[in-house]
Amino acid sequence: MNPTEDPLADFFTPEDFPPVDADAEQEVPAQLERLKSASYTGRDPEHLVSAVVDGDGMVTRIRFAGTAVTRAPQVVERAVATAIQAAQRQVDAAARAAVGKAFPHLGAAPEEDESYGGIEMAVGPTAHTGDGTDA
Repeated sequence: MNPTEDPLADFFTPEDFPPVDADAEQEVPAQLERLKSASYTGRDPEHLVSAVVDGDGMVTRIRFAGTAVTRAPQVVERAVATAIQAAQRQVDAAARAAVGKAFPHLGAAPEEDESYGGIEMAVGPTAHTGDGTDA
């Protein structure tokens, strides 16, 4: 094969890619930098917990309502996970909105909820035996 030949030339043509708004494309890096320096707050539906994440989706603060101490630990665990996920969804939505101005095909919301590592947790006193059954 000739080293100057593009092996993908037979597969992709400029028409295969959606049009790009050149002005918006120039603004995307600055917008993303602003988004990364912002904070995003999420809450659970019962307002037991609020979580703040940075532009990378990392938790920077968790606050509990005074009534959280009256709830079962499992309820508070779920509230924490829900609040963090709500805040992280805001980061995702803000990034999609910024990128979507220049690249509309990338700005679309995901078809299914995204799962964030470390959010999933066991709820309740169930012991796992390791063989697929619960003790």
